[in-house]
Amino acid sequence: MMPEEFVDFSQRFEVGFLAWIINAKPTMGRTDFTITREKIRIEPQEYDPLRLPSTGSKVTLIFANPYYTERCEMGIVKGTLKRDAIGLEIEPLDITWSLAFDLERHPDRIVKRWKGK
Repeated sequence: MMPEEFVDFSQRFEVGFLAWIINAKPTMGRTDFTITREKIRIEPQEYDPLRLPSTGSKVTLIFANPYYTERCEMGIVKGTLKRDAIGLEIEPLDITWSLAFDLERHPDRIVKRWKGK
């Protein structure tokens, strides 16, 4: 079951990217996703179903806002791809998400680390 905080956080993002490895090379495609407490459902936008990884493959779902330092928010779900009668799901193995922050209002120890002092 996914944490309620993660479910709420994920609803702020419209699209994500599904990443997987093919022939020792990373591959990534845009995907829509819906995260509930019970499931992570995906709907790939850039790949037809025959080019997607097979059931049981390790995949990563990544979603983020357009910022890269301050105010950056992102979520990462590492897991296993599953197929059912309705579509595709990710069985999560690891979930990570970050919250936005502002260097002007963040604790000094974090500011020093970012500035390299």
